[in-house]
Amino acid sequence: MTTKKYGDFIARAKRGVRYWTRVAMRDFTEDLLARMAKRDMNNAALATAADVSPAYITKVLRGSENFTLETMSKLALAVDCHVRVQLAPNTREEIRINVPTGNTVTQVANGMAPHIRLVASEGITIDAKAA
Repeated sequence: MTTKKYGDFIARAKRGVRYWTRVAMRDFTEDLLARMAKRDMNNAALATAADVSPAYITKVLRGSENFTLETMSKLALAVDCHVRVQLAPNTREEIRINVPTGNTVTQVANGMAPHIRLVASEGITIDAKAA
């Protein structure tokens, strides 16, 4: 597949529900894994804390389960967190920079209000919006 064809494929995908569902699922599972690591929690411990089966946790973390907001809340509470859902304009541009300490900085440009997101290796997320 040529670069142009691949770019067209990605552009088409970004207009679809499935793409953005997968992005949200990936972001949630990455945050969940970071919180689990901070708490030194394995899949079995998360399953026990969330009152679900270990097999279900495996499906969620593998990305093969289309989970609900209720399930997300249950899993978040099991790692002493809560779920926050936000809408973001489709016009945003995202740049990821890996910081040597293991942290990730994301800059999102939304027109006149740039948005910076720092995801620390400890599972802490800091969001800041320019005034």
